[in-house]
Amino acid sequence: MSESLKTQTDLTSVDREVTDGDILEDVKPIKSEKGNMVLALPRTHVIPGTSVRITVHPQWIFRPLHFFIPEAITSSFEITDIRIGHNSQLWSPTPVPASVFSDNPKSPVGLSMQLKFDVCQIAMDINVTVRNLSPMTVEFVGTFIGKGLL
Repeated sequence: MSESLKTQTDLTSVDREVTDGDILEDVKPIKSEKGNMVLALPRTHVIPGTSVRITVHPQWIFRPLHFFIPEAITSSFEITDIRIGHNSQLWSPTPVPASVFSDNPKSPVGLSMQLKFDVCQIAMDINVTVRNLSPMTVEFVGTFIGKGLL
């Protein structure tokens, strides 16, 4: 058998092994949960009447399930956007009162309701844009709780 014919036969048997077997179809990405993780936004002073975008860079693949804002400051803010990468997590361009995300257990979303934000991959940002509705500068604080994935 010539060398070129033998090489062709070897390639054919490799092709057959891959296409006839389930070798490629059975390989699934390995994903394990790191468990619940906390991702805090940096404390940010917001001047009256202005909006600021606050950015965090998770160091793991992260899926936020809850977003909390301390009840003491919720009356001073509205959330104009939450973005993971370039995708807005709000279904409308209308701002949402910060009280929706209050850490008060009686809040409509707060501690009782789990949200399902998009997964934030490594090298993606999470951006939260807030507007200060009060007549004085207020420090904004917020925290995501979610699942970390490997």
